[in-house]
Amino acid sequence: MEVPYAFINETHEFVNETHEFINETHEFINETHEFINETHEFVNETHEFINKTHEFILKASRVRYGFSLTHRQTLKNRKTVHNAVCKKKQ
Repeated sequence: MEVPYAFINETHEFVNETHEFINETHEFINETHEFINETHEFVNETHEFINKTHEFILKASRVRYGFSLTHRQTLKNRKTVHNAVCKKKQ
């Protein structure tokens, strides 16, 4: 019985190429996981930045609203004083 060396060699070559393909696929999957992890980290940092920005805006708006109330009260007080002075002059 003749040994089919050509077929055996081709099969070995196919198996080696398949292993190489599997290794490259694993490498690609690992790089993809790494990219996904880095993307998650970036998204988390972005959310943190957005949250801090919202917090800053809320604080700033409270300060602005407080200033606005204070300013309005000052204007009212000036008007009251002005009216009282004007009444006294009459």
